Amino acid sequence: MISFRSGRWGLSVKLPLTMAAAVYGVALLSGGAALIREISVMRSGFESSIKQAASYLAEQNLENVRRRDYWSIYTSLKRQFLRQPKGQPPMKFGMIIDQDGEILGHTDPASHRLGDLLLNNEEEQYLFNMHDSPSIRYANYRDEQIILSGVPIKADQRVLATIWLGYDAQFISKQTWDRGVMVIVIATGWAGLGGIFGWVISRRMVRPLTEVTRAVQAVTAGRFNDVSMIKAGEHDEIGTLTAAVNTLAAVAKDKEDLEKRLRLQEKLAAIGRMVSGVAHEINNPLGGMKNALESLKLFEDDRKKQEEGIRILGSAIAHIESIVQALLVGQRRQPEEEVCDPRELDDLFLLIRPDCEAKGVQIQWENRIKAPVPVVSNAIKEILMNFFVNAIKAMPDGGVLVFRADEMDNTFTFQVEDTGCGMSQEQVDKIFEPFYTTRPGGVGLGLWVCIQLVDAIDGRIDVDSVEGKGSVFTLSIPMFKHQNEKERNKS
Repeated sequence: MISFRSGRWGLSVKLPLTMAAAVYGVALLSGGAALIREISVMRSGFESSIKQAASYLAEQNLENVRRRDYWSIYTSLKRQFLRQPKGQPPMKFGMIIDQDGEILGHTDPASHRLGDLLLNNEEEQYLFNMHDSPSIRYANYRDEQIILSGVPIKADQRVLATIWLGYDAQFISKQTWDRGVMVIVIATGWAGLGGIFGWVISRRMVRPLTEVTRAVQAVTAGRFNDVSMIKAGEHDEIGTLTAAVNTLAAVAKDKEDLEKRLRLQEKLAAIGRMVSGVAHEINNPLGGMKNALESLKLFEDDRKKQEEGIRILGSAIAHIESIVQALLVGQRRQPEEEVCDPRELDDLFLLIRPDCEAKGVQIQWENRIKAPVPVVSNAIKEILMNFFVNAIKAMPDGGVLVFRADEMDNTFTFQVEDTGCGMSQEQVDKIFEPFYTTRPGGVGLGLWVCIQLVDAIDGRIDVDSVEGKGSVFTLSIPMFKHQNEKERNKS
């Protein structure tokens, strides 16, 4: 289905149509006003002309009426009938009647015989009644639209007879119609010229505007390679806009190039930091391995030294393996169908109790979760174990470690609180960066591993810490989001 809504049209269509419509409207109004004025002048001219013709015949037939010279009356009317001036309404009939309504002469004597009484009905009495002065009237006579011109024939201030000339009124209607058609044709011609002029203007306007629109769309979409310099053209508003868009595109492209270089530099810097950290962390166990190998060479016959060297080598290898595994944790995928039984969390208590007892750390354990947590159990346990290890290490002289697990507001929350050394805000802002640590011998990857795992399960970690008083780590996992995803995967 074709739509004619103007909202779908472009400026290249709207502008020519608008100019054509405006010119057409102005031409019609001007032509209409001129036509009305011309018709008025034309009618006045016609009426004056036929009145003069009737007055001339009245003067010419005064003596003929007195003498009742019917032949002279007929010939004078017939000459006027046959004359028919060009550009004037055609004469339909002419006649002279006396004051009694008797026909003294008619251009059609066969149907209007001399001596007949014309005023024998109300219509004719109304149309051809006597007047003391010339008159013009428009009437319907015998199913024809006519213009009647009546002039009295007087002698000594007495009306002897009246001459009536009838003209075709359709002539004026036809002249009016012809002039109206001419006005419409001329207005249409002007409208066509206006449309052509509007099309020329729109071409000069729309082409640069279209290029500007494409350039802005390309810049908005980030396709800077699709942006080319637009020719400014005229030094007008459109030229100014074009120049501004060219500048905007150039600045945006430079900005994009700069951002790409900055992102590349950031990636290279991150890789550099990671490589430096890995090299630093691996260098320590490598040094121990080197010493152990030298010890094995020096004490080949000392069984105790041999066992000690082997134990050191195994420990160093395990340390390096833990560093590599921590780096690869972000690439591991756990099966999504696994859930964490809340009783598995209590197993962590058994794992940390010996270390806490050795360092004089008291444990307060509050696990209120009853329903299974729809998240991989190993992920939660690895996160919480990192929290526990950091908390215990933050209290070398003893303290209190509190664990709370609860369900509230459609969220599972796991909280680990300690009364250790605490951290400054600057340290809190950096603890999730890889290889950042404040402890001697620390790897700095534990909390970075945690944040990777939390992102994978759509959770969140909040840290509250006061330097010298302790820290609180809170893990929050939405309850229903994982359940809904699980149901959708099953369906």
